[in-house]
Amino acid sequence: MTLIFTLSLGLLLRMSLAPSPGYEFDVAVNQKWSKSAVEFGLGPSYTQQIEDNMLPNYPPLSMMVFAATGWLYRETASPEFDIAAPDYDLWIKFPAILADLLTAVALFLMLRKQGRWLGVLAASIYVLHPTVFYNSAVWGQNDALYTLPLLLGLWAFSAKRMVVAGALLAAAILTKFQAIAAFPILLPVLLRPREALRMLIGASALAVIVITPFVWTGTFGDVVKVYTSSVGFYPQVSFGAYNFWWGLLGDAAWGSDDRTILFHLMSFRTVGLLLFTSALGWIVTAPRTLRKQIPLTDVLWGAALLCFAFFLFPTQIHERYLFPWFALALPIALKRRALLLPYVMVSSCGFLNLLGVLPWMTWDIELFRAFPTIDVAMATTMVILWVLITNEYSKKLSRSSTQ
Repeated sequence: MTLIFTLSLGLLLRMSLAPSPGYEFDVAVNQKWSKSAVEFGLGPSYTQQIEDNMLPNYPPLSMMVFAATGWLYRETASPEFDIAAPDYDLWIKFPAILADLLTAVALFLMLRKQGRWLGVLAASIYVLHPTVFYNSAVWGQNDALYTLPLLLGLWAFSAKRMVVAGALLAAAILTKFQAIAAFPILLPVLLRPREALRMLIGASALAVIVITPFVWTGTFGDVVKVYTSSVGFYPQVSFGAYNFWWGLLGDAAWGSDDRTILFHLMSFRTVGLLLFTSALGWIVTAPRTLRKQIPLTDVLWGAALLCFAFFLFPTQIHERYLFPWFALALPIALKRRALLLPYVMVSSCGFLNLLGVLPWMTWDIELFRAFPTIDVAMATTMVILWVLITNEYSKKLSRSSTQ
């Protein structure tokens, strides 16, 4: 009953916030993607859009969700498909809202073996997490849609259900390409041919189902371009993320081209990739125990660190790319007291980062006006928190290696 109450409260909160306009450009683009997928067809919507809307730069599973949402809206609420109707804001945001609630259920099921109340606590924190509900119910973004299968896929992976894990992780990357940031944590185990083959079977089966409609309509090449053109689509050093680069450059990070050469040596983009690759290599190779076993704690912690590093170090990062961290790191933070405060601080900085890009109320507007360098302070704090969290990770690995 407590879980049902928590989910009901989370749903009520989101439904009350969803009518807000949010980030109007993003919401309008999503609405038109949805209507175009219904009017022109799922595949053709990659090549033609209503009202000169931008062509989709989202993977096919996201477009399927938009298409399903648009079809339901037309069939049940608006036969004329009026995208200007106020209630359509709620419709277009609802899939991410539902994904938020299902992620909370997944966290509950994941932790209830350690105690039912721990599971309820995890679900409650996630449902009421400001960054989570602001992203989906206010902003109108869809990061929750890939975070859910990513979390479930890592859970299945740790339970050695490799076919299921492969299908779920494929669903994550077919929903949003950013999910790939967490995938390197799987590499040590995937060096075993049997596990790799089983995951490939699950991933391939799901991919065939999703890709087939686009192959039939001759738009598979347009889907591929979504992935191949993702790097460089927004060539800023930072696209609103208060990360390592924002800490160095401040607001100039948003206006700087990441192809600019530093000290006649290499570009911002190359430096960012080198920093991320270094973090990736350390995270993946450090946990030697992961080569012999795949405990959920190690998988989630490693994946959360990879998502954090992906937010901090590469260029072209948006403020929302930290989103999976809040689900992946939560079980670890609740089980390790040393990580609880850093989790809260990362959550606070992440929430303020969203508000810095899309103001919500008077208080946050006044906060950024009164403290104009707060964005740089938060970016610097995020780097410090990265050091503290990775240090705790190193301590954990040291203890594991001596056991």
